[in-house]
Amino acid sequence: MTIDEAFSYLNQVKDTFPNQREMYITFLVVMMNFMRKRIDTVGVIEKAKDLFKGHASLLLGLNPFLTKGYEIVLNDEDAKTHLMV
Repeated sequence: MTIDEAFSYLNQVKDTFPNQREMYITFLVVMMNFMRKRIDTVGVIEKAKDLFKGHASLLLGLNPFLTKGYEIVLNDEDAKTHLMV
């Protein structure tokens, strides 16, 4: 993932919630904590599922940021996220 791709994803998050700046800030805090190893990959996925409920493109767009071996996959039947390890 390039810096431009990372900023593009962050802009997508911000644009999805234009009237909910706290959602964007919460996501930034989660990602900073992940980078600083204060939260693990499973924790990031759980928090993202809560923040981005109903926004499949945001959930799937998070995959490049996750630790190798982890992936968010959406189940078409129930639109819930599943952790693949």
